[in-house]
Amino acid sequence: FRSWVEENERIKRRYLQFLREAKRADMATVDKAADAILRFERTTGFKPFKRFHIEQAVRFKAQLSETKNVKTGKPLSKATVDGTLRTVKAFVLWLAGQQGYRSRISYSDAEYFNLNAKDARVAHQDRDTPYPTLEQCRHAFSQMPSATPLQRRDKAMFAFLMLTGTRDGAMASLRLKHIDLVRSCVNQ
Repeated sequence: FRSWVEENERIKRRYLQFLREAKRADMATVDKAADAILRFERTTGFKPFKRFHIEQAVRFKAQLSETKNVKTGKPLSKATVDGTLRTVKAFVLWLAGQQGYRSRISYSDAEYFNLNAKDARVAHQDRDTPYPTLEQCRHAFSQMPSATPLQRRDKAMFAFLMLTGTRDGAMASLRLKHIDLVRSCVNQ
């Protein structure tokens, strides 16, 4: 049993190159697209894309909604399912315009990769991110030890975060030249 189709691999390579070069997508985005397409291929039994049928899209949606998160063991979130479906939908839309696939895949076939309206609303809903209050930050700051130079450094970094609101990842890449003492500001 062959788990891949040579023609599929070639067209996927062209699509991923299209994402990288024409759409200027980040490598992480390209990798996610490759993973989503591979996930779709698994549900079809690695059939050639030229033999695409809308039932494959329906089966893929059903399989995604039943899939469990590897880390948590819970079902995939609606946002994850939606993102995966939209990624595969974009691939099918692109595929419908490619030579050799135009007569086999129509642009409307890609619409079968949409979530139902209710699940789409859930997937795109803004969620409030919990964050500590200023009083909680002050309390944590006052409880931090400062006996050693490393502890004083950690306390100073925490104070810097509280004053500037800088993300921790951005703070890690800051240099002294980014701090303007005259104007009392930080240039990220």
